[in-house]
Formats: sequence, structure tokens, C-alpha cells
Amino acid sequence: MDVLSRPATAAAAALASGIAIRAVAQLSFTFTTAILGGAVLALAFALLMRSNQRISSLAAAICLLFALGFIRASERFEAAAKLSAYAATATSLHGIARDVSVSDFGARFLLASPQGNIQITLRGRAAAVHGNVLRDGMRATFVGPVETVVRKRNPGDFDYERFLFSRSVWGAATLRDPNRLRVFEADPSLIRRGIGRAQRYVADVVRRRAATEVHPVIHALLLGDRSYLDDELQRTLSRTGLMHLLAVSGLHVVLVGLTIHRILFSMLVRMRIPWRAMEAVRTPTTVLLLVAYAALTGNSPSVVRAVLMATLIISGSALRRRADTLNSLGVAAFLLLLARPERLFSVGFQLSFCAVGAIVSLGPSIAQTLARREPAGFFSRSLATSIAATAGTAPVLLVTFGYVPLAGIILNIAAIPLASLTLAAGFLMAIVDVAAPDLAILLQLTVSHSAELLLSVAKFADTYLDATVVTFPTNTSARILLAASVTIITAHLAQLSARWRLTVFCMLAIVTSLHLHSARAGNQPLDIVFLDVGQGDAAVIRTPDAHFIVVDTGPPGRTMTAAERTVIPQLRLMRAKAIDLLLVTHAHADHDGGVKDLVSAFETKNFFSSAEDQRYAPASHRPLFAGQTLRVGKHVTLSVLNPSRQPSALSGAVRSVNNNSIAVRLDFGNSCALLTGDIEQEAEAEILSSSQNLQCDIVKVAHHGSRTSSSWAFWKATNHPDTNKDQDFAIISVGRNNRFGLPDEEIVDRWRRTRTVFQTIEGAVWLKSDGEHIYLHEWRKDAR
Repeated sequence: MDVLSRPATAAAAALASGIAIRAVAQLSFTFTTAILGGAVLALAFALLMRSNQRISSLAAAICLLFALGFIRASERFEAAAKLSAYAATATSLHGIARDVSVSDFGARFLLASPQGNIQITLRGRAAAVHGNVLRDGMRATFVGPVETVVRKRNPGDFDYERFLFSRSVWGAATLRDPNRLRVFEADPSLIRRGIGRAQRYVADVVRRRAATEVHPVIHALLLGDRSYLDDELQRTLSRTGLMHLLAVSGLHVVLVGLTIHRILFSMLVRMRIPWRAMEAVRTPTTVLLLVAYAALTGNSPSVVRAVLMATLIISGSALRRRADTLNSLGVAAFLLLLARPERLFSVGFQLSFCAVGAIVSLGPSIAQTLARREPAGFFSRSLATSIAATAGTAPVLLVTFGYVPLAGIILNIAAIPLASLTLAAGFLMAIVDVAAPDLAILLQLTVSHSAELLLSVAKFADTYLDATVVTFPTNTSARILLAASVTIITAHLAQLSARWRLTVFCMLAIVTSLHLHSARAGNQPLDIVFLDVGQGDAAVIRTPDAHFIVVDTGPPGRTMTAAERTVIPQLRLMRAKAIDLLLVTHAHADHDGGVKDLVSAFETKNFFSSAEDQRYAPASHRPLFAGQTLRVGKHVTLSVLNPSRQPSALSGAVRSVNNNSIAVRLDFGNSCALLTGDIEQEAEAEILSSSQNLQCDIVKVAHHGSRTSSSWAFWKATNHPDTNKDQDFAIISVGRNNRFGLPDEEIVDRWRRTRTVFQTIEGAVWLKSDGEHIYLHEWRKDAR
């Protein structure tokens, strides 16, 4: 890229670099600013003394912009640090309510205060009193402690902390007492009131006119609101690379902007208005309408970026100067990051700018390559755009999600026109709904049929093109290296000869085949993830040959079960297609509260539960008893330790539900794990009497660390003779601030004598084994 011809792009890159460096720096604001400022000034002076003044000046400017990004990020992060000082102390915050959302389970809104933005959730009486009154733009006063934003608890969970951070939210609070919130000025500003009415009008037309099954898709296309999309549909769109169509983005802005611009041109030409006067009217009118459209759809980063770029391009056309698209992209990025540096860490921001940058820089050369020596036609241009966008977004997708949906390269050729048709017909339907109902009915048919076709394309691809979802290791370093390689190869592919292109393709095919063969051959570690499901149990195990075991499903919940919220996302993160073995240890809700959701989401090949569990149809599950052995794949064996078919005197004639828990020993190579359910000391004594080998590297501590379990004899029997605390682990699955007061400190201290102890109140614990050694996978660091 010629930096001198595209200074805005270089300026945005410098600003982003400063923000990124500040995000990982752990130094104080004053110290780092002083050092950075001195270094930048020294470098600027040295560069300005060189002979080439233009290059020297540009280099100095880039250094200064790097410093600006560093300082702006420091200011924002310092604001977050100051706001955290309010945590656990009673305080009063005044601000404006934004992004109000009300549901059957409560209300949530963003309080924009001078101290910073706070995410406030209303429950119980607070939601009943304020939920139906609160509106965007109202003034509110919050009294009470501010909590720090909860960190991501499980690898597969939605990263709420990162989401709030990208929206400049530095704290959170949950209210049940209505007296801790006061609301003023019931009427929002005129502009916000108008935007709200427009949104409600469009939503009402869609609800009345569109077919019920496609209403969520049309609502998302027109207003950017994906709250009506169910999880399964969102997963389908993500895996097929079509989710971007339902996130209002540059595609929508370009379609709306070009339509408005051309309509105004036709109208003004017929009025015989001079060219200068015509441009003076249609350019600002188009820009104002685009700004209104951005406000209507929620001002997402991709929409704001597209509006800024469209403004520059349209203005350049009015001035008879051709705007450089990459430079316009740089202007948009610079302004957005200068206003809110934390946007740099938003996945939406990254995907938007990477996609457009790749389309602009790589698209033309790829189209020329596809068309060979002939001028590029519609198909080759569309395919080239799709390839470029996939290559550009691959680094973000790989690092964030660990996979790239290649099916989108072909599907977008059909899906983008369908989405565009649905969008255009949908807005026209909303415009003419009152004035021309007959035309609205015709448009209604167009909208419904095009949306149905779009859904059909996505579902077909998800069913038959699953192999096109390319997955990669969870290690972030490997993903970054691979993503950089894919991008560099794609960038230079068009410049290579046919022989070199074939060579590159063959090399990629060989590497992919080796990777797949390695996975099939079992040259992968054993993964055991003890999930944080609150007060309950759930673990996901992946064998070296990609078989999946789930042990317990966690508790139910008010809005969703732990299986929906945590277990299912974890299985999808690990690329599970089916559950080879589901093991429910016993019939308590904190262990089996999500069984129905789990078996609905995944094919379950084998389902085992305790003998007294009669809540499932007999054909759907089988009981397990001590002495049975289960083989999972080629490398993993499960030996059942409890319950026995005939109770002994040690456990009493009638065993409790806890003592009837299934307990198993999992063996892989020379490493093993003991999974104990909620067995208590009576069942432990019975297992000890059977002379089973209980010495294991990993022990899931029974009954959440209760005093009723983990007897001295059982604890001693699980330890290796040459115990090494750094290589042996004890996992306690327990919820924060639970009403039982678990885990018991005496039991925790007992396990700490011989093992490294982890509690899931600190987040999921992910352990790996190569068959010889057990090691901790620090998934939070890996996800950064």
C-alpha cells in the first residue's frame, strides 16, 4: 500500500496500534504517557531533520498518532478504573437511560453517567415498578454499589465482558429494590421519540404483513434486531457464513444510499435543475437520510463505518473528485476509534473493516484471475468479492471462534441478492402500507418468498455442506499464525503463475489432510472440561479420536437451563456433532436439569443414568452398576465403581439418592480421572471394600466438597504413593454464595495436602492429558 497516497489508512493503523499497545500495557497512565511522549518527540525531531521532508513529516505524524491512540485509550481505561472504585460502596450515579429492553424476566438498560456507563438489570419488584415506565432518553438516578463486569465463566459462553467493554460499559448492577432507582423526564428528546416511533411502525408492518416463520429474519434485516432469532437459526447462519446478512451493515447502507441517490438524481434532472444546485440538494439529503437510517438500526460499528464512507464517496462525486475507497475506510476507522478506542476490540468492528479492506484490495485482482483474460463478469466479480471477504475475515474468525465457514464463498452469490431483495421490498412495504395497501400485499409476497428462499439456502448448506466448516486448534497462537498465512497467500495468489497456484493449492490440501488424519489417528490430547454451571455438576470430555462424553448437565434455570447456557455452547466450541455417551450420575436437578435440552440439541448415541432414575423413558437410557466397563473410541475406558447391584451393609439396605450416584474411573494411557457424582461416605466405604484401584491424577471431589463425602480413607486411597501436587488435581464443582455453605473448608484443606485444588466458582477448569501427564489449559489467556 502506498502510504503517501492513503494517509488516512496509515493514520488509522497508527491510532489502532497505540490503542492495542495500551490495552496490553500494565504501566501507570502518567509513567507510560511521559515515556511515550518523550520517545515520540525525539523520533519526530530526528525524522524532521532528514532530507526527505515529506516522508519524515509523515513518519513523525504516524508516531504522534500512535501516541494519540495510546493516550486516548489510557483516558478511557482510567475512567474504567475510577468507576471500579465505586464497587461494593453505596454511591449515587446520575445519567441517561439507553438501550432499554424489557422481557418477562425483568428489564435491562444502560445508564450513561459522567462517571461511566453502567449496565443495570432490574429484577423482581424493581422490574415491576420501573419496567413499563422506563424508556430510552429518560434521566435516571441509581443508588447502590456498582459491581465489576462478570468475567467469562466458561470457554463456550458468550463473552459478555468483552461485549460490554466494546460498548464502553465499565460496571454492572442488579436491582430488586425499586427504591434504589429513580426515573425522571418520561418523554425522551424529539429525535429519539421519532426514531422509536419509526422502529415500532416498521416492526408492526412486518408483524402484520410477513409470514410468521420468516418474521424474525425480516425484522433482523430491516432493523438489525436479532433478538427474535432462535439459537438454532443463529447457529445455522453462523456455520454457513451467512450471519453477516442479518447484521445491518455496509451492504444495507450501500443499497439504501444508492437507491436514494439515484431517485433524487432522476427527480432533480426532470426538474431541469443545474448540476451544481442538484448536487447541493441531493448530496446532503442522501447523507441525512443515511444518518437517520443508521439511527433507526441502532448505530452499529459496521453501519456507522458504511455511512462515513458513503458520505466521503458521495461528497467526492459532488465535487467531481474520486474518493479512494481504502483511504475513506481509513477515515471511518480513525474517527470511530478516536471517539471510542474500545471499539477496536469489538468483533463486529473487526469483521466489518477486515471484510471491506479485503474486498477493496484483493477483490479486483481475484476477479481478474477468475475471468482469466476476459473482462470480469457478474459471476466472477461476485465470487471474487466473496473470496476476498472470506480471506479478510478469516483471521478474526479463526482467533475468535476457531473456524471458518467456507460454504459462504458460494452461498453469498445467491444469498446477497435474496437479502437485498428482501430488504428493498421490506422497506417499500413499510412505506406504502398506509397509502397503497394493494401494492403492500404484492410486496408482502415478495418479502416472504425471498426470505423463505434465503432460509432454505442456509438450511440446505448446514445439512449438506457441513464439511466446508474448517475448524482449527483452540490455541490462539496457532490460529493467528494460520490466519496470517491464509491472508498472505490469498493476497498474492492473483500475482502467481498457474503452476505456482497449483503448487500452493496442493500444499494446502496436503496440510489439511495431515491435520485431519492426525485428528482421526488419535494424535490429540484428551480434554476434560469441568464447567461452571453454578451449584451443580457438568463436565464435557473429548477423547483423542473426537468422541464426546458428557457427565451430568447442570441445574435448570429461570430463563434457560445450564445445558442451554453452557454445556451445548461448549460442545459446539469443541466441534461436537453428536454425544457418544451421556452419563447422568443421579436423579437430582442440579445434575440432570438440562437433559431434555441436551438430547434435543445433539444426537445422543448412548445414555446411562442411575438405576432408581425413572424420569426418562426406559428406551432412552440404561442403568449402570459397579463392575461394568464402557469403551469410548480406541483410547478411553470407563470403569463403573458405583452403585453396586446389591447394597452391602456398609451403605444400608436402602441407599440414598446421593449414594446411588454413578461413579466411574476414566483411563487414558497412564493417566486417569475419578468422577464421583455425589457419593457420600457410605458409598465411598463400599467402593473401598471392593479393592478397586482409586489412585488417579484427577479427582472430581464428591458432593461439591461437602463434609458428608471425602472421608480420610477415601482421600488416602486416591493419592499416588509419589504424590506430586503440581501434577495431581482435585476439582470442586460448586456455585458462588450457595445456600449450603459449600465447599467445606476442612474438606478443601484435606485435598490441598496432596493436590492442586480448583473450584468452578472461579470459572471452568480445562485439563488435558497426553496419556502420561496432565496439564492445565488456561483457556482465558488463550481466548485473548
